[in-house]
Amino acid sequence: MNNRRRTVIGVLIVLFALAIVARGPIRDAVYSGAVTSVTLTTTATVTSIAPTINSTATTTSIDLAAGPDQTTAWCNVTIHDDNGNSDIHNVNATLYYNGTTLVGADDTNLRYVNYTCHPGSAADNGSGVWRAYNCSFTLNYCAHVAKSTDGGGWVCSVFVNDTSGGRNSSNITNIAVNTLVAINTNQSTVAYGSVAPGGTSGGVEITITNWGNVVMDLAHAGTNMTNQSEISGGQAGFLPNPDGQINVSQQNYSTESAFTAASAMKIPNGSITNATYNLPNATACVGSAASQAGQNRSAWYRLNVVPGQAPSTYQGYIILTASDGT
Repeated sequence: MNNRRRTVIGVLIVLFALAIVARGPIRDAVYSGAVTSVTLTTTATVTSIAPTINSTATTTSIDLAAGPDQTTAWCNVTIHDDNGNSDIHNVNATLYYNGTTLVGADDTNLRYVNYTCHPGSAADNGSGVWRAYNCSFTLNYCAHVAKSTDGGGWVCSVFVNDTSGGRNSSNITNIAVNTLVAINTNQSTVAYGSVAPGGTSGGVEITITNWGNVVMDLAHAGTNMTNQSEISGGQAGFLPNPDGQINVSQQNYSTESAFTAASAMKIPNGSITNATYNLPNATACVGSAASQAGQNRSAWYRLNVVPGQAPSTYQGYIILTASDGT
């Protein structure tokens, strides 16, 4: 029985060996159309990070020029954007008086808007994530005064937006605007014309304008009108002649053309202030445009010549001085 089993096993071994020989040597299998390399697609989403305003600088004290001139103020910012400074889409700024609101139309008295601040240098040492911006404003003379008692003065609010809608902002506060007291007149000469001794000139109208940003009071002062004689030899100009003067008090000022007792006053050698003059300042002004009617007021001047006054041409000065009437 054992011999028979061994015989069967032997036969099977011989048949397996013959099958291998008949097949030939074993080779690596290569199939037609098989994939020998694979490319993997990689995906990622870079997060959009809102830009930030990292540093600010501003005109800390704005010194307005008298009307109708204008004054430039500015807010400078440095902006950081982790997505690159080319991702910064828009920078705008609003300069406004703290007693009003940030949002609103341009207002020469209370609010100025720069819709597109000017980009400056990259300022990033090659990193590509920083950029400086200059936000400038052209202020008119009537911009609201910001005193220390105003509790904050003017505010510069800067806003930055990126291409993905990211947004950030920063406020610069306590910006002072000076108290501007300024006066002008529509003419520089009060020409009384020819006046006979013992007579009175007609009233000469002068328009006084408040070119400041506060209510204005007015002081008058004057000098005697001196007898003028032409220089001999035909040279241009005049020299004082001490032979005669017209006292300054012979000139009158009035807020009415009628020179009523209530409205008229003599012009003194010293200074006299009308503390209730209260000429309003403009609340809207546009560059060199004509002043508002409310900031203008007429004044009338006339001259009394006493009997015995020597005939000649006389010249003197009236000095108008504005003061803060608030």
